[in-house]
Amino acid sequence: MHYRSVNGGAICLNSETDHLFHSPWRTRYSLLGLKTVEECLKEYDVSLENGLNSHEVEKRCQIYGWNELQKKNCTPLWKLVVEQFDDTVVKILLLAAGISFLLTYFHDNVSSEEGITAYVEPLVILLILILNAIVGVCRRIILRRLWKLLKKCNPIMQRS
Repeated sequence: MHYRSVNGGAICLNSETDHLFHSPWRTRYSLLGLKTVEECLKEYDVSLENGLNSHEVEKRCQIYGWNELQKKNCTPLWKLVVEQFDDTVVKILLLAAGISFLLTYFHDNVSSEEGITAYVEPLVILLILILNAIVGVCRRIILRRLWKLLKKCNPIMQRS
């Protein structure tokens, strides 16, 4: 397998991507500030026929590191909960529950018998929103764990 070095990382040489450099679009690439194949070969000290040998790939990976994204830290639980309430419909329902609670609280004609039942509507809305947040957070945690298991099982995905 042949490798081409791009910014120090090793990338597999592929004829599907190389055909762009041998097409009429080649001059447009140079107008965009991109380098031609010959310029890249000269800059990274590699030949198109042989590519990089395994030793050179390992050497460059030690110097420049693997061509991979930085791993993000896990999101804290409180952020996951707050994210569940960051939706327009949820915000509208919270506003409706708040208005309903205030109207019931400041209403003068509420008797002691109706006191608890008058607050049922805002309490039900809040209960539904809390259950929705719990389900959303559980779903995110389960998906995160499944993704880690999938990465363990698949060696290709271990670097992503």
